[in-house]
Amino acid sequence: MSPGWDASCTPWQGAGQAFSLVSPDALPLRQVMTDMHVGHLMLLLHMDNLPDALARENTQRFAHDVMPHLTGLWSAYEDHWYPAPWAIAG
Repeated sequence: MSPGWDASCTPWQGAGQAFSLVSPDALPLRQVMTDMHVGHLMLLLHMDNLPDALARENTQRFAHDVMPHLTGLWSAYEDHWYPAPWAIAG
């Protein structure tokens, strides 16, 4: 575990409204997203005065260790809320 990852933190905050992932193995994120019917995540990979290098590591670790497990989770459904390009007037 690298510096900045605090394994003593609880993975859940609040009453099922938000959660904090402190390690890629701390929480079965795909299962939580399925159980809670979560289609969009709001990621806070840089908080407060977190050093730039650690924020970059958080982003890289999420992209490498977590995102691949979420790919295609809801691919059978149309996403009406994801931003789409504007139609070109012509």
